[in-house]
Amino acid sequence: MPVLLFPRLLCLALLLSLCLPAPAAGAQAGDAAIPTYATQLPPPAQLDYSLRHGLLRGQGQLTWQPAPDAYRLRLTGTVFGMSVLGWDSEGGVDAHGLAPRRFTDQRLNRAPNLARFDRDAGRIRYPGRPTEMPLPAGAQDRLSWMVQLPAILLANPALQAPGQRVTIFVTGARADADAWTFVVMGRDTLALPAGRVPDALHLQRAPRKPEDSRAEAWLDPARGLLPVRARFSDADGGDVTDFLLSR
Repeated sequence: MPVLLFPRLLCLALLLSLCLPAPAAGAQAGDAAIPTYATQLPPPAQLDYSLRHGLLRGQGQLTWQPAPDAYRLRLTGTVFGMSVLGWDSEGGVDAHGLAPRRFTDQRLNRAPNLARFDRDAGRIRYPGRPTEMPLPAGAQDRLSWMVQLPAILLANPALQAPGQRVTIFVTGARADADAWTFVVMGRDTLALPAGRVPDALHLQRAPRKPEDSRAEAWLDPARGLLPVRARFSDADGGDVTDFLLSR
């Protein structure tokens, strides 16, 4: 591998970790309570993506495996045959949709970071870190929101109208938790490596703070509103990473 390539792969892994993210009434994010929602889970799926980051090209794959009272979700990314991303979310299903129990964040060949959702104690814990926090109803991890958001929109079609907002509480594996609010921008026709996708529902994260990373998702009605494109960047809109459906 060229000497200069590894730092670029490391930057890509870091960006993916930072970008890739409603609790019950009374749970707080900033000064506002965050709602919970009814949900309708999309059907099981495996989606293959073309991964693009600057001049780097790779592959990604999202595997969604629901069961009546449990689920397993995995997102992987490789560039030049090297794994730059390995995320796993697993847990149950409750009245508010996905109920994660464990989120694993693996980047390059580093030791994985974990977030554990201790539902009996009502706490989110991060093994190896002194920080823990309350576990609000409806809370998601940085991977499970990619299915929880479609589940909310499937159960609440009125929320698919332009200008509607959906707020989800999301935590990563480094005690980096916050509320993410997605705004419905409208519907787009996408030309993707997998072909043309009409009527994709376009949502964009509304940043609450200047340093918030940017996130956009295009959800396909023909695939249970699972994302056929996801675009992440830093707060200034640079250092862009794109996942585009490839087949």
